[in-house]
Amino acid sequence: MIDRIVLVALLAAPQAAAPSPSVAPLAVTRGAITPKVVCAEQPRFSYALYLPADYDPAKKWPALFLFDPRERGPLAAELFREAAAKHGMVLVASNDTRSDDPKAPNNEAVMATWADAHARLSLDPRRLYAGGFSGGARISARIGAVLEGGLAGVIAVGAGLPPEGDARVRQPFSLYGAMGEADFNYTEMRQLEEQLRGSRTPARIVSFEGGHQWLPPELAMEALDWLALRAMAEDRMPADAAVADRYRASVSARAARHERDGRIGEALRTWEALADDLAGFGGSSAAIREVERLGAPARKELERERKLVRQDQQWTQSAMRTIARLGETPPPPLAEFVRTLDVVRLREQLAADDRLAALSARRRLSAIMSQANFYVPRTLRERGQLANALVCADLAAAIDPESPGPDVNRARAHALAGRKVEATAALREALKKGPPRTTIPLADDPELATLRGDPGFEAILEELRKLEPAGGPGA
Repeated sequence: MIDRIVLVALLAAPQAAAPSPSVAPLAVTRGAITPKVVCAEQPRFSYALYLPADYDPAKKWPALFLFDPRERGPLAAELFREAAAKHGMVLVASNDTRSDDPKAPNNEAVMATWADAHARLSLDPRRLYAGGFSGGARISARIGAVLEGGLAGVIAVGAGLPPEGDARVRQPFSLYGAMGEADFNYTEMRQLEEQLRGSRTPARIVSFEGGHQWLPPELAMEALDWLALRAMAEDRMPADAAVADRYRASVSARAARHERDGRIGEALRTWEALADDLAGFGGSSAAIREVERLGAPARKELERERKLVRQDQQWTQSAMRTIARLGETPPPPLAEFVRTLDVVRLREQLAADDRLAALSARRRLSAIMSQANFYVPRTLRERGQLANALVCADLAAAIDPESPGPDVNRARAHALAGRKVEATAALREALKKGPPRTTIPLADDPELATLRGDPGFEAILEELRKLEPAGGPGA
């Protein structure tokens, strides 16, 4: 988490200053991503950097600071590279930010990256942006709040404002948000959309096919186009008809695709948003006509979707109280959790012909899986409640039988209890379902330390190393 008081020091950063002559110049290839630029003053931190092919330090350049929740700066930069090239924008993507880890040096990483980029690059103080996924989105929004106008916009993917944020109050930045339709934070983002509209904060929030993940590159382009439209409206940059035309074409194609897929409610939402976004640029008569054409049936479906989202939110709040009982001594039996959380019915609903109902089930299962497979078992193991952690792993396996994650969590609990045979067997089961996706490679996992040197464990690590070229560790 980024500490608000510490981050206020960003206000003192040389936002309008020329690159500092005391800092070594950057030796990077323009028009390409440099995966690791080491911060001159704090070399334990680094960032991926993209400079436009025609970058010239004699002029000021817009910049997007990116924060990935798993320290993957090059990945974040690559998602925005094509869009940044079109917009002549610098990309600065931290290699050191992490979500869900209270020990992560996020404060220092943000400060170091921000200061180093301003010392070495020629950035336009009126067109600075921040963007991130999941916890990185909250970092970006917190920076925007702290700088109180120092950021022109924020791109928030898979999460919204930080805990202390209040969307009912007008934000000092424009916000483009995106989330997967099955993201467990989908309901949060839709609620954020309504609140930002009420506070008159310039905002656009869209969904894409997928779960809790970064947005696709085509939406990265759309995000920068939308932020450019906002910059034109606020006199931060000259008018550019090509940007408006590209944005119109992209959103129109997305709306038409929704309608072809039978999703007339989502098509209506998309056309309405386009008409609103282009209102200051001569409007969009075509979008308005499409809104009128779709009419009452589309509005009825859209209202049904909004009702389902509200129901998902209420259900999830109740489900979190149920999952909290995993910490009881002794914990309730697995069957009680499965019944109370309606796991069997929700899994059956995933195959429903009713797309909205199926998406609702995916979001509910995703919400409880994120708790049962990550947050809760970690807390239980830290408390030494290893028997509870095993029940938690069983619940996660009932929610998603194909995931290797529950088996890895079983292995951790067994290893901490000194049960090497059971731990190794659990890891074998995980491998049958695919390479485990963990934030820490199994070889370095401190909770599996007792297995190091064990022949069975070493054989598993060797199998994982053979699989790495296909997906990499933790892919």
